[in-house]
Amino acid sequence: MSANINKIFEYFGLKDLRLNTVHITQLSWMIWGQFISLVLGFVSIKLTTAIGASEYGNYILVVSIGGLLSLSFFGPFEQGFIRFYFEFTKSEEERSTYIKFVAKILKLSFAFLLFGAIITVFIGINFFNINILFLVSASFLIIFSVLSNPLNGLLNAMKLRKEIAVIQILEKICIIIFLLLIGLLAQMDAALVMLSIACATGFFFAVRLKTFLKQAAAFPTAAAYSTIKKTTLPRIITFCIPFVAWGWLAWLQLNGERWVINSFLPKEDVGKYGLSLSLINNSIVLAYGVFIQFITPSIYEKFSGNNESDDRKGHSLITISSAITLSMFVVFGIFIFFFGENLIHLLSSEEYVVDSSILLLITTGLGFFYIGQTFAIHGMALQKPSIYLIPKILSALISIVGYIYFCKLYGILGIAIAICISGFVYMISVNFANRKLLHSR
Repeated sequence: MSANINKIFEYFGLKDLRLNTVHITQLSWMIWGQFISLVLGFVSIKLTTAIGASEYGNYILVVSIGGLLSLSFFGPFEQGFIRFYFEFTKSEEERSTYIKFVAKILKLSFAFLLFGAIITVFIGINFFNINILFLVSASFLIIFSVLSNPLNGLLNAMKLRKEIAVIQILEKICIIIFLLLIGLLAQMDAALVMLSIACATGFFFAVRLKTFLKQAAAFPTAAAYSTIKKTTLPRIITFCIPFVAWGWLAWLQLNGERWVINSFLPKEDVGKYGLSLSLINNSIVLAYGVFIQFITPSIYEKFSGNNESDDRKGHSLITISSAITLSMFVVFGIFIFFFGENLIHLLSSEEYVVDSSILLLITTGLGFFYIGQTFAIHGMALQKPSIYLIPKILSALISIVGYIYFCKLYGILGIAIAICISGFVYMISVNFANRKLLHSR
């Protein structure tokens, strides 16, 4: 199989790239883990949507708050941690020191988020009369979800695809079990759904952290730890600052539409749109995320050696990744157009159904966006992420104006149209930024 794929690489002028048996094994774990997780994810969607469109809308809005933290803080640091990980693999002591250093940052982040959650719960209860169970469940769901993402990225950078697949599958099974058990004991609503998912996510966050720390084979010295803290943390922060600005803008583009719908349309429409988005996010977007996590460490590794030949291989990998991303979204777009409504009926009920054209437009718009994200790996690998600030600002502004304008005119269909427009603008503008970057080198 690897020989046939290598022939395809040669045919397209990418003879520098080679796929070996180890790559095939890792890819197999990724594919099977993803497939089983996808099936289990659909089961959990069916269980969560049973609470009704209005309550499901509340759940979707809370998830979007977690998205803000991921995109504006923990996502950027994940990119930084992965980008610099390969600079600390020359010796076991360096690698172990870096692992301990990252683990300490994640533990401090947990303490900070927990403190913030306590304040939020206190304010919510005393000043806004929000249900305490809702607040507590939402807080822990957000905390464990946003902290798990950097660990997934780092475990992937270490090429522990088998461990990632097993943890991911067991986590999905655990979520389903908690949803069923709590559903038997009480009338399910958004708060209990979040509590069920938070319990499972919290347990497997601990499992991920333990798996991550197990990779530190050597005990780091105080001097080595101090050196990394003084020299590497400033570099990581410098690398991540543009991503933080992006994160806020990306959140407006990828999550702001839910709040626009909540402002102009009934809460049930938030639930309807949320299920459509969950269907797309838990299938093609999730598949893209797993694929890009698989390939990105290899790309960063190529660009870490300051070698022209390796740089060329890195650019080739990005080219292949962009083509694969396009193919994935085209195939899924065709599928969702013809079978999307049937799938929604299968996963939920009549109250969640939207027109197939809406599903196709959302898929197309997200496809444009994620092709742009794949293009942007060029700048991240070359440690020039700031060149994408203008594309981020432009597409975010277009998306928010589009959400408000088209939502007023066409409802959920208008949101889908705005997603398409802003995604296309982002893809094109990132491509222009790349041309400028590569011509200047």
